[in-house]
Amino acid sequence: MRLGRLGFLLATSTAAGAALGLGYWPTIRWAGPGSGSAALAGSVVGLLASWVGAAPFLLTSRRTSRLVAPMVLASTALRSFAAMVTAVGLALSDCFPVAPLLIWVAISYTVLLPIDVAFAMGFARQAIARGSA
Repeated sequence: MRLGRLGFLLATSTAAGAALGLGYWPTIRWAGPGSGSAALAGSVVGLLASWVGAAPFLLTSRRTSRLVAPMVLASTALRSFAAMVTAVGLALSDCFPVAPLLIWVAISYTVLLPIDVAFAMGFARQAIARGSA
């Protein structure tokens, strides 16, 4: 699956929204009325982490095969770091119930991972097809 920049942003937003739509009411039922905002915040953390992780691909115009491995590694590190720092910050802020927040960070991170991988693979295939060294 080849995703362009806009396609990536739309796919990740749609997937995060769909996951939240499916799990919002069960979360409220499980963790109480205040957990809805934690579910939303956790989904946003995963979405933002996905977008931050895609930055090396979204911001470059050079698509050469020698840049593929460093960009994939940078993307993975940025995504993980953004999710971890944001989730820990929100968990320590006492603005949201911690358990539903962290569960939804994990859910959204996992739901968005295949889209991130597809986007990175599309970038890699395009670079390799060009045969740039």
